[in-house]
Amino acid sequence: MRRITILIYGIVLLVLIIIQLFTNPTYADIINVPYDQPTIQEGIDTASVGDTVLVQPGTYIENINYNGKNITVASLFLTTQDTSYISQTIIDGDSSGSVVIFENGEDSTAILSGFIVTNGSADAAGGIYCEDSNPCLENVTITDNNSEHAGGIHCDHSSPILKNVTISNNSADAGGGGGIYCDHSSLSLENIIISDNSANYGSGGIYCYYSSPSLYKVTISDNSVDAGGGGGIYCYSCSLSLNNVTITGNIADDYGGGIYCDNSSSSLENVTIADNSASDKGGGIFCYQSDLSLMNTTIIGNSAYDGGGIYCNNSDPSFENVIIKDNSSDDDGGGIFCVSSDPSFENVTITGNSAGGYGGGIFCYYSTPNLENVTMSDNSADCGGGICCYHSDLCLVNSIVSDNTGNGIYVNIGSPSITYSDFYNNEVGNFYGVLNDSIGVNVTTNSNGDSCDIYFNIQEDPLFVDPLNGDYHLSWANYPTPDSTMSPCIDAGDPSSPLDPDGTIADMGAYYFDQTVGVDDNQDNMIESEIVKNYPNPFNSITSIRYSLTKPTDVKIQIYNIKGQLVKTLIDAKKPAGYHTVEWNVPEIPVFAGTGISSGIYFYKLTTKDKTFIKKMILIR
Repeated sequence: MRRITILIYGIVLLVLIIIQLFTNPTYADIINVPYDQPTIQEGIDTASVGDTVLVQPGTYIENINYNGKNITVASLFLTTQDTSYISQTIIDGDSSGSVVIFENGEDSTAILSGFIVTNGSADAAGGIYCEDSNPCLENVTITDNNSEHAGGIHCDHSSPILKNVTISNNSADAGGGGGIYCDHSSLSLENIIISDNSANYGSGGIYCYYSSPSLYKVTISDNSVDAGGGGGIYCYSCSLSLNNVTITGNIADDYGGGIYCDNSSSSLENVTIADNSASDKGGGIFCYQSDLSLMNTTIIGNSAYDGGGIYCNNSDPSFENVIIKDNSSDDDGGGIFCVSSDPSFENVTITGNSAGGYGGGIFCYYSTPNLENVTMSDNSADCGGGICCYHSDLCLVNSIVSDNTGNGIYVNIGSPSITYSDFYNNEVGNFYGVLNDSIGVNVTTNSNGDSCDIYFNIQEDPLFVDPLNGDYHLSWANYPTPDSTMSPCIDAGDPSSPLDPDGTIADMGAYYFDQTVGVDDNQDNMIESEIVKNYPNPFNSITSIRYSLTKPTDVKIQIYNIKGQLVKTLIDAKKPAGYHTVEWNVPEIPVFAGTGISSGIYFYKLTTKDKTFIKKMILIR
């Protein structure tokens, strides 16, 4: 058995030597610990650039320094890719300094791979210390380290690369980062877990100062900070980039349970911020004098005294395709609290948030919020269940405000612009406060035939698909037949807004109803649905309807308006097999006394002896 083991070990070493011969211009050694050298540090001391210090399983009680050498220090994980070697190969700092040190200009070819790094204790860094260096840390667990400023990793003017790393149960006693501390550094993290770290001040997870951290596929969970802000992440004068990141269960005693941003620029995409808390402001995110961009992001279940989901002060955050749900505040702004800020919202869902005071969904003070295609439903507050604005100029368009407790919208001193939106079933009324007397007063009808005010706001049931289970898409059970199953919010948005992705007039709310699906996807080849279409659509005066028949048959094509009234019969005759085109030419006739054809939604109905096909088109003058 021993001979077989020796043979396998020899083969592995030979493979490594061959690889390095072909990938390095000079010969590279493999230094085996403890066979060639008794300690890891002695292996490093004897190594040259490009060498590998290969460490056998065991616990090595030492503190190592790369001393400027661009070498690889690795466990047998490097040669076998067996993850069990990571837990079997431990570098123990014995509470006598940083466990691993890079401080002499090491670059990304200085690699640490396949270890547990633990029990370090120092003023600057307990686990790993980086100064003026850019090492690569791969498949490493950094745990149970302690320092004054950086429990896990300290980065000073460094740009380390971390891949497949776990940073857990580290602590910073004074201030900084329980997990990671960055000062004037550009940190790259991929497939990282940062959990259960703590700091007295700064951030439990990651503390960044004049740095540019980039996080991809990272989980930051259950970290805590006793004072200050940033249970998960703290950023001051930083450029923060997050993609596919989860920030959950973090706690800050003061500000920013999930993220704290001060004088920073942050980009969040495909991020989940959940169940974080702050005793004062910003359970999920706290922003001060910062630019924040969120796309395809969910902010859910966070809590704080003010701004359960997000707190913004002198900041201009932008939200696109974002869900803000089930956040809570003891005072104001269950979902969002804005002071002296100009947030913008596009295709955003704000639901199930609650505030003990004002603004269940949004609270604004001396701010200018701009909301387009927003669904705000089932939020609650004493006043302004959906939105509460003080000294603020609200702009709301193509949105739905429904089923909120404590008014849909409350405005106290401001000049709101509220157009093409739906207000329905808000407890204590849809509107309250200083609003234009014409808002909400139904005096006309919109293009769908629903009663509306002069700003085209309606007060109709939006007909969500399943709001009790969080599905706020618009429903239309009998699509495309224009009947009572069609949500009144479909095609009821501002005609001058960008068209929905299906090419139709903008819908109200965060989710548009896709009208590109045919009436009968199972019909036979009498009519080929993929070529029954009109072009252009939308159109100004002329559109061509093209269709195909597989055999001769009687064909009737009729135009109907949104109310189901017949407008015109284009053809009613027998047609041969093949391709056919018919035009609908709508003359520029003024609409008065019941004559002329106005802008709006129309349907063309193609009928043969056996089949019927209905599609939608839009006339825009």
